Amino acid sequence: NCYGNDSLLVKTAISNKFYDSLIYMVPLLTSPNTYMSDMCGGYSFDMDFDSCDDLNELYQWYISFDWKGFDVFSKKTIDKTILENEGTKIKILDFFKDDSRNY
Repeated sequence: NCYGNDSLLVKTAISNKFYDSLIYMVPLLTSPNTYMSDMCGGYSFDMDFDSCDDLNELYQWYISFDWKGFDVFSKKTIDKTILENEGTKIKILDFFKDDSRNY
């Protein structure tokens, strides 16, 4: 999930990979200073290909990864996302059920 951080589009994007990582319990490699990195709650590895000469740092991060914490984070984030989606669905359905609007 490393797309760089040179444009506002990639700085603020949330890809499906974020949700896939939560469902399949696969931590992400992300670009630093992006919303995606922030969304991962510390359970991603920020990788800057311009300055990442030694992959030992990535290896050390992976072998010390907090899998139990990631499991809790993933479940809470998935539950929160489902609730937000349900709330949005209700608002959309309510909008179309409202007969008081004039078109």
